Amino acid sequence: MSEPRPVLIQGGMGVGVSGWRLARAVALTGQLGVVSGTALDATLARRLQLGDPGGHVRRALAAFPVPEIADRVLGRYFVPGGSGAGVPYRPIPRLGLRGNRSRDELTVVANYVEVLLAKEGHDGQVGINYLEKIQLATPAAVYGAMLAGVDHVLMGAGIPAEIPSLLDALAAHRPAGISVTVAGAEDTRHSVGLDPERLLGRGLPALRRPRLLAIVSSHVLAAYLARSPRTRPDGFVLESAVAGGHSAPPRGPFARPDLFELVRRGRDLGLAPAVSPSAAPALTAGNPARLHHAGAAAISLSLDGATPRRHDDFRGYDGVFLRTMSACAARREGSGSSGSGVSAVRRSTSTPVAASCSSPTPGPCIRRVSFPCRRATCGSGRRPTSTGRRRSSSRCAIRAG
Repeated sequence: MSEPRPVLIQGGMGVGVSGWRLARAVALTGQLGVVSGTALDATLARRLQLGDPGGHVRRALAAFPVPEIADRVLGRYFVPGGSGAGVPYRPIPRLGLRGNRSRDELTVVANYVEVLLAKEGHDGQVGINYLEKIQLATPAAVYGAMLAGVDHVLMGAGIPAEIPSLLDALAAHRPAGISVTVAGAEDTRHSVGLDPERLLGRGLPALRRPRLLAIVSSHVLAAYLARSPRTRPDGFVLESAVAGGHSAPPRGPFARPDLFELVRRGRDLGLAPAVSPSAAPALTAGNPARLHHAGAAAISLSLDGATPRRHDDFRGYDGVFLRTMSACAARREGSGSSGSGVSAVRRSTSTPVAASCSSPTPGPCIRRVSFPCRRATCGSGRRPTSTGRRRSSSRCAIRAG
């Protein structure tokens, strides 16, 4: 018999606010209670240093399947009666690409404790919410939550394309990892992972794979994730504009009447303002020039295909490809040594990306590239250098001529 689907999914965004007490209260009503999985290593360490009022953390630690690890965490951070006002907290190991056993133990234990306390005394459903951007903590954090029997993993603030495979592997206690975005890493792939048996030993309890709910605010992202079993989540949480924050109503920077004044102010403060407008009607030929004269150091436009049809189909609006190319050409002609650029996205290995600012010339670019807008193309055979999003994010190292 399948589990009933909740009508209400509690938000799990607040560190120390969307905690186990709130999630447990929601789960007791038959709905999906969600704890925040962000910075639980620091949260647990500080609770212990405050003396663990009520003994809840210590009660959960006593149930951890590897007592030696729980004892090490307790011995390192617990202060009977609390450390007192004005006493600084003991620092915790920093996240990083290099392995650190103490850090992994603390992360696993902290996520275990939070989920176990949320699930204590009832059979309701409990989920945990992670930010995809905080990639360094994800494998150990997810595994700790799974040890406590978490029912759902929710993930937003990024593209959780590698999480389904991560959950599959960790459910079988197999070594697993995910890619890590590293700026300036060129073509080097970085990753972080966890080997459950190496960390906790053999004889671990059988785990049930939690369902993955991807938090999205765009139908484009949902379609991208659903296209393959390797990236497909078990469901989606759709955030509309009323959620605010990163899900606020989409609008280009030209919707702000004070945009040019903001750019000038940033320039006067010694900053290098960058503007990423969408190809909306407000993106006229004159506006990029005004930004340049106001002091914008870079203007970035996006291409999602090598042809108008491919790009406009991806964006869901007709005419935006030609508007983008026209704006880029006008920017090139009107600014001399412009810092303008185009961010191009290739959606498959067989799809070339438009690589010229004056015409949609296909080039052998990788999945996401940006390059100077004047005369640069990605058809020169130059190797791109990495700037960000996952291993497929790159910046073409070609200079404007």
